[in-house]
Amino acid sequence: MKKKISADNGPGGAPALPPELFPALLDKIADSVHILDLEGTLLYVNDAACRATGYTREELIGKSIGLMNPPADSALVPERIRKIAEKGEARYELTHMRKDGSQFPVEAYARVLELQGRKLIVAIDRDITELKKYEKYLKLNNTMLAAQQEVVPDGLLMVDGAGKIVFFNKNFARMWELPAAVLSSGSDERALGHVIGKLADPEGFLAKVKYLYSHDSETSRDEVRLKDGRVFDRFSAPVSAGDGKQFGRIWSFRDVTEDKRLQRELATSEARYKAIYLGSSDALLLYSQERGFFDGNAATFTLFNCTREQFQNLTPADLSPERQPDGRLSSEKAQEIVALAMARNDYSFEWRHRKCSGEEFDASVQLTRLTLDGQQVLHATVRDVTEIKKAATELREGYEIQAALNTMLHRSLETSPLAVKLAEYLDDILRVSWLSVEAKGAIFLLQGGVLKLTAQRGLSPELIAKCATVPLGRCLCGRAAASARPLLSDCVGPEHETGYEGMPEHGHCCVPIMAGGETLGVLNLYLKAGSPITGKQEEFLRTATDVLAANIVHSRIEGQLLQSQKMESIGRLAGGVAHDFNNILTAIKFYAELVRKAMPPGDQRRDDAAEILSAADRAVSLTRQLLAVSRRQMMTPKVADLNAVTADMLSMLSRLIGEQIELKTDLSVEPCMVKVDTGQIEQVVMNLAVNSRDAMPDGGTIRIETAVVEGTPALYLVHPELPRGRLVRLRITDNGTGIPPEVIEHIFEPFFTTKEAGKGTGLGLSTVFGIIKQSGGEVEVESRPGLGTTFSIYLAYSGERCAEKGEAAGSTCVVRPAAGETILLVEDEDSLRRIGERVMTAAGYEVISVPGGAAALKALHERGKPVALLVTDVVMPGMGGRELALEVQRLGLAPRVLYMSGYTDEAGGVVDEGLAFIYKPFSVDALLRKMREVLDGPEEKAKA
Repeated sequence: MKKKISADNGPGGAPALPPELFPALLDKIADSVHILDLEGTLLYVNDAACRATGYTREELIGKSIGLMNPPADSALVPERIRKIAEKGEARYELTHMRKDGSQFPVEAYARVLELQGRKLIVAIDRDITELKKYEKYLKLNNTMLAAQQEVVPDGLLMVDGAGKIVFFNKNFARMWELPAAVLSSGSDERALGHVIGKLADPEGFLAKVKYLYSHDSETSRDEVRLKDGRVFDRFSAPVSAGDGKQFGRIWSFRDVTEDKRLQRELATSEARYKAIYLGSSDALLLYSQERGFFDGNAATFTLFNCTREQFQNLTPADLSPERQPDGRLSSEKAQEIVALAMARNDYSFEWRHRKCSGEEFDASVQLTRLTLDGQQVLHATVRDVTEIKKAATELREGYEIQAALNTMLHRSLETSPLAVKLAEYLDDILRVSWLSVEAKGAIFLLQGGVLKLTAQRGLSPELIAKCATVPLGRCLCGRAAASARPLLSDCVGPEHETGYEGMPEHGHCCVPIMAGGETLGVLNLYLKAGSPITGKQEEFLRTATDVLAANIVHSRIEGQLLQSQKMESIGRLAGGVAHDFNNILTAIKFYAELVRKAMPPGDQRRDDAAEILSAADRAVSLTRQLLAVSRRQMMTPKVADLNAVTADMLSMLSRLIGEQIELKTDLSVEPCMVKVDTGQIEQVVMNLAVNSRDAMPDGGTIRIETAVVEGTPALYLVHPELPRGRLVRLRITDNGTGIPPEVIEHIFEPFFTTKEAGKGTGLGLSTVFGIIKQSGGEVEVESRPGLGTTFSIYLAYSGERCAEKGEAAGSTCVVRPAAGETILLVEDEDSLRRIGERVMTAAGYEVISVPGGAAALKALHERGKPVALLVTDVVMPGMGGRELALEVQRLGLAPRVLYMSGYTDEAGGVVDEGLAFIYKPFSVDALLRKMREVLDGPEEKAKA
């Protein structure tokens, strides 16, 4: 049984919203909402909950919430409810199960509320399937990165600035025989405590570690001896982010026990020394300041890709690029390092080398001073650390990707305005240090055919002013949006049409923001000089723009919902006003018409009555416009060919727009069948034509086109309520002044106008919007200032048979005199009831007039026999007209019914086939003609 949840008063005792609005409001929420009692019984679910689980409300309400959980989780429901009741609220993740058995993860928030003196739990669930997919993707990415580290033969350990182990490979765990519990703790201190017991010189080891942690920018390479006789080559270097910020430190250990044993033997045998020297996996070089490099092992020539002869007498500068990564000349820096090594006996450092074939690589170098044949020389051990550094870089970049995307995804759950969110997303992207971009950029949104600057960071005031709006196809941003593909430029070239004097050189990376094949905007970033965008970076930016697109689409849907709610409010107001106003106008028209007919021709009072009727007709027109805007206008839809409707209007449209404007048509060769009120569609075409005419004071061209099209994902993304399948498109284009972007957002709002006072009501385009929405269609507008405007209307294609000419309502006929039939007139408005009875009686009918449904049933029972016709208002206090008519026909007391009303909220403004209806306000002749038509026509055309 459905239970109504409401509250008597709002904050501070103020009256709350009417209880009947709560379900409607909750149904507008995109997340699932459940209201349950403390026993877990569901009392209410919103539409989103039904869509998410596949159940109907009737299947869920009154059932345990465990129905939506997998069997294994259902047993946990009582305990979960108990905890929520104790704490007052809770946030947790769990798994829901749909009606078809499929499962999906949700993030839930539950809170205990007291409503009408009863404690209830309100739970809001959000489907996090896509978030879990992103987490799975990031986990896989990190797994792949970790696998790359395992191919390195050394034992690797990375520690962050806080002393926490970030990464280690299997070789590291094997070499140091570290227990799994120590490694899983993530504590560098615990790992160090385990290692100390294995060292021959623990104090020296600790002193070196302490020194490097206190000098976080230094690189070190030395040897570590273990009690079991093994010797490890230890290399340590800082790991920095792309912005220079210290990320942590990486340690590399290589078991060089065998190398050391061979080196010891080398001291006793020249032959054995040569064999060991030539067989080392590291490049071993001998260097003197006088001769340069004069010897090396086989690994040296392999590493530098040269022969022994080519190697002789080369200098460090010959084996280096012109400059090192820090920008210093390699020749100058090498001289300083040689001097330091000679003075210190040994020196270790990182160096950018260049092979004889030209390729560059990063290396760790250890220099040791030796005396050879009485001459001071340096022994250099060179190891290619390209793979080690690449592994560290890949690991760091992977962590930054994960952090950035996680931040952006969680930010999607926030309720900030879109412009604020986009600026924060831009900050998230620019914080990724390894991206080849400057700390500035912008996000443009596509609005009205131009890109509009919506969020920016670091742009100069001149550039903000110049780039406030960017036309499609102009500059790199406009070209990226128009082509729907990323565009790169490493300098300010001819493609930068927008600039200013003194603008510095810069490059651009422009990535379109896409959703469903539609371009929503562009992400524009500024490139660092000499740092091209890599494929991996472009992939990250595409993923980031997907997050941006999801938020932009979500914001659009929210905007449409707010507009719909606003129009609903206006509709309720307009409907109520129209009902009462149309009653008044009907009475005015009746009495004025009676007065006019009673006056002889030439009597001034007859003309006065005609003026009253004319003013009343103008009021009727305004009322109908209000009803059209609010989508509560009475409509009589029928299947029609939009081509024929348009063609029949061309002569009238030509007179309406004037001789200065040329009217062109391009109508589809295929019939454009739609089910609409053709009179209302004619009003739409006329309003749009007038709007185009006013935009071309000096003349121009209006083009009207029709076509049968297939709905696209991009169209449904923006207009989710459009019917799927074939659609009929009506397009009206002009080459007038166009609509500025700041105005186009408001053109469909009632009473909004840019015309001078007295030149327009502001209801023309809002009427168009209301008619098309009430007809189940959508309206789109594209405009470029100075170039013109295009309105595109989409309606569902109808496969039904076109209504024949003879089926059209409102055909004229000769009114047959009354034959004394008895009419039951039901009207709650006293003045209308009195004048109606007077008119019908004067026309020869017997009339029973009553003020409401209950009185009508009483009068029929007292009469004891049927009446010929029931004439009833639709909207009345108590029993409405439709309810009365159904009861009267069930009792067999009236074979025919004629409804009267200014609008019918219950029917959504659409008159069903088989109903006889007359639209208020009407004239005396129109009422009598309609009554005669119903009385003389078949009963099935005037059913209840």
